[in-house]
Amino acid sequence: MAIQSHEAEANNLKVIFIPFSATSHIIPLVEMSWLFAMHGVDSTIVTTAGNAGIFQKSIDHDFNRGRPIKTHVLEFPAKQVNLSVVTETFNTDTPLTEAAKFQEGFVMLQSLIENYLLGELEVDCIVSDLCHPWTVEVASKLGIPRIVFSPASIFSRCAELLFEKHRAHNEVESDYDKFTIVGFPHKFEMSRSQLPDWMKKPSMYGMIIKALNDSARKSYHYNIFILRQRQKSVAKCEKTVAVVYQNAFLSVAN
Repeated sequence: MAIQSHEAEANNLKVIFIPFSATSHIIPLVEMSWLFAMHGVDSTIVTTAGNAGIFQKSIDHDFNRGRPIKTHVLEFPAKQVNLSVVTETFNTDTPLTEAAKFQEGFVMLQSLIENYLLGELEVDCIVSDLCHPWTVEVASKLGIPRIVFSPASIFSRCAELLFEKHRAHNEVESDYDKFTIVGFPHKFEMSRSQLPDWMKKPSMYGMIIKALNDSARKSYHYNIFILRQRQKSVAKCEKTVAVVYQNAFLSVAN
């Protein structure tokens, strides 16, 4: 009876999913929307026509089987930003000359998505990529929760926050000297040369990452990947790291 009650309650929920326009971000968030739909949650994925092409056939297949999942497609403003590349997905191989145009297009899409969410649409929750910090304000206007999604592993995200909190990488003299990542339940060592540039010195990208993390802390919940392993020792370590992540995430904000 309890399971039936939860499913009946889920059938009344409407959730909007907003992925970031990168394949490594789109696919796992779409998979999450499938999980919601499997439990009766009305799930809508908001994306561009080009990005929808990555998964639209699977969505149509599930929809035709009676699952409450669909897409709301927006047109990417390629002409308005003078973008000639026939793609709407931003990846690591995107030329730097096109990256700024993509970003400009994303900003223009933001207003379209906001108008869609703030219109007559009834929605109970927004699940949006970490790279969409503005959605926390939209959720606040609607009086609904925003859940943050990140395709990164819990270990890498935890390490990033521990670097921000303890700054152990600044206490070594050389980029090649080993230091211990403070805060993990096990000893992990690395050198400063292994860190991205934005973590070693102030930069515009570092400021963007900080803004994304600040927005995430204002959100209702943070969904992050935990790799499932059969070994008991690994599983125990991941559970401990999850606690460390929660503590680090909250303490850095103070």
